[in-house]
Amino acid sequence: MRTLTRRWTVLNYAVCEPNQWTCRTIAEDLGDDPKHVGMAARFLEMSGLIVKGEKIGRAHTLFPTPKGVEALHTAS
Repeated sequence: MRTLTRRWTVLNYAVCEPNQWTCRTIAEDLGDDPKHVGMAARFLEMSGLIVKGEKIGRAHTLFPTPKGVEALHTAS
């Protein structure tokens, strides 16, 4: 999966089901490498599109910011 596509896919998971997905569960759902999904999530977080949500074990769920929701809806 290409990097740009992966970023939009991770953002889509966070917007459509906030606080339901971690990077690992997204990677498992997509059959992707958790490291690559984590890198995409870090980029989205640094861009102000998502934040860390609830902590589950050692991982955090992903939660969209208003800017992230707007970016995804604008792109659709």
